[in-house]
Amino acid sequence: MQPVPSTIQEKWAKPEHRVSSNSDEVLFASSLDNARRCFLVLKYVFMPLAVLFGVIMATLNALWLFGYLDNFSNVFFWHSCVIVVIIGAPVVLIPAIVRLRRIPASIRLTLAHTLFALVCLLVPVISAHSVWRRQYQEVNGFLLVHELFPAAPPRARAAVVSKHEPLSICDDEFFFVLFILDHAVMSVAPYFLPMMIDLPRKYFAVSFSVHTLHFWASAFRISNVYIDSCSNHPVSGSGAAIAKQWLPLGHMMHLVICVSYMFTRLFVVSRNREQNKLWVKLMLEEAAHSSRIHLEAAFRVNNAPKPRQAGTFWSRTEFLFSQPEKPPLLLPANVGVAFKVSAGLKDWGLYVWALGLPIYYSAFEIMRLFFNVHPHVRDVMYAFFSKCFLFLTGVIAPHFLFAKAIHQGRVRSPWLVTSCCFFVIILCVHFIKPGTTRILPRNFRLFPFFVMSNVAPPSILRAISHVASAKFIVLAFVVLHMYQHPFPLHLQSVFISSFACSFLVLLHI
Repeated sequence: MQPVPSTIQEKWAKPEHRVSSNSDEVLFASSLDNARRCFLVLKYVFMPLAVLFGVIMATLNALWLFGYLDNFSNVFFWHSCVIVVIIGAPVVLIPAIVRLRRIPASIRLTLAHTLFALVCLLVPVISAHSVWRRQYQEVNGFLLVHELFPAAPPRARAAVVSKHEPLSICDDEFFFVLFILDHAVMSVAPYFLPMMIDLPRKYFAVSFSVHTLHFWASAFRISNVYIDSCSNHPVSGSGAAIAKQWLPLGHMMHLVICVSYMFTRLFVVSRNREQNKLWVKLMLEEAAHSSRIHLEAAFRVNNAPKPRQAGTFWSRTEFLFSQPEKPPLLLPANVGVAFKVSAGLKDWGLYVWALGLPIYYSAFEIMRLFFNVHPHVRDVMYAFFSKCFLFLTGVIAPHFLFAKAIHQGRVRSPWLVTSCCFFVIILCVHFIKPGTTRILPRNFRLFPFFVMSNVAPPSILRAISHVASAKFIVLAFVVLHMYQHPFPLHLQSVFISSFACSFLVLLHI
C-alpha cells in the first residue's frame, strides 16, 4: 500500500500528476481558443456565404453560356471562385495540420495562425481587381502586388482601341472611377475579416502593418502616376490637376481610416478593451496632472509655502466600521438593455472618435506647414472637425440623460428609452456620412461615402454587441441595413410585414 502524500507539493510532484512541458495541452493552452474561434468563423460564417455567392455566380455563368444573359463578366466569376478557395483553405488545412502529431505543437499553431493572417491579407488584394482587369499601359493594377500579376484576359474594348492593345489611363474615362472603387475596397477591408478573425498580437501587428504599408504606398504611387502622366493631356489634364489639388485630403482620409480602425480594434473588439480603457484614463489623468504642475510653475501660481502638518497621532473611529454599500439598481429589462446600449455608444464615441479628433487636427495643421493645401481642402477638413464635435455630443449625451432620468425615477415607458436608442443609432449613421461632399469633385464623392457607409454600421454593432440582448442586436442590424440600403417602394411593405412577423415570433422564443 502506497503512503499518502503529506503535502500538496509532494502529491503533484509524483510522475503521474506531472504535466510535460512539451505536451499539446500546455502549448496550445494560450492560443487554442483563439485558433478555434478563427476556424469556426471561417467555417460557419464566411465559407457558407462564399459558397452561396459562388453558386449564384455559377448559375449566372451558365445562363450566359446558354444565351439567357447578354452581358456577364467571366473574370468576375473566376475572381469569386478564387476568394472562395482562399477562405476555404484554412477550413480544409487546419484539421490536417492538427492531425500531424509528429510536428511539434508550437509549429502547428504557427502554421494555423499564419493561414488566418494570409486570408486577411489575400482577400482584399483579390477583391481590388477593377483597375487590373482594364489592361492599362502605365499600371497593371491598383496595388503594387498587381505588378507581379499576369495581364488580365482580353475583353470587349472601345472601337478606337484594339482588343489586345492596352489602354492609357489618360484616355479611359472610367479609370478614375475604378481607381476610387479599388481604393474604397482596400480602405474598408480591415473592418471585416481582421475584426472577426481575432489574430494574436504579433500576427495582427504584422498583418496590419503589411496591409497598411501596401495600401498607402499603392495609393500614393498610382496617384502620382496619374498626375505625372496626364498633366499635359488635352482631356485628362483637368482631372490630373484636380487629383493633385485634393491629394492632401486623400492623406487625411488614410489617417482617419487607420486611426479609427486601430482605436476600434483596441477599445471595441479587443478582449482587453476594459483594461485598455482604464489605461487610457490613467494616462490622461497623469498627463493632466503633470501639465497642471508645469503650468503652475511656469506662471508662478500658488508659490506660497504650504504649512506642514504636525506629526501627531490621530485616529478616526469611522474607519473601524465598514461603510454600507449602495444596493444595486434594479431596472426593467428593456430599460437596462437600452441603458447599456447607450453606454456602448458613449464608449465608442469617446474612445474611437474623441481620442482620434486631436490626432486628425494636429496632423492636418502640421501638413499645412509643409504642403500648399488648397482652401477647398481646408474647408472640407474644418467642416469635418466641426461635424465630429456635434457627432460626439449626439453620441455621448443620451447616456448621461438616461442615467439622470433613471436615478431620479423619471422613466415611465421602457419602449420610449429603447426607441430613443434606435433613433440615436440611425441618426449617428446618417450624420457620420459625409455631408460636405458637394464641394468635392464628382468622381471623388464615392470614396468617403462608400467608406463611412460600410464602416459605421458594423462598428456600431460591435460596440453594442457586448452589452445588448440578441433581440436588440437583430433589430439594430435590420434597421441599420434597411437604412443603409433602402429597398424599392414595392418591396418595402413586403419586407416590413415579414420582418414584423419574424420579430413577433422572436418575442415568444
